[in-house]
Amino acid sequence: LGVRVGALEVGAWADFVALDLAAPELMGWRPATLLESLVFGAGERVLVGTWVGGKRVA
Repeated sequence: LGVRVGALEVGAWADFVALDLAAPELMGWRPATLLESLVFGAGERVLVGTWVGGKRVA
C-alpha cells in the first residue's frame, strides 16, 4: 500500500488518543491495572484529545 506505519516519526500518519492519567476516575491505578482502569472505570473525562491521520479531531 505504500503507507508509512508502525512508528511515531515526522511524516508518518498517526491515529491515537491522549489520556489524563491524573483524572479522578483513574485514582490509584498502577501499571499492572491501567488497562482495566481505563476500560472499566474511566469516563469520557479522561480523554483529552483524539488524532486521526496526524490531525487533531477532538
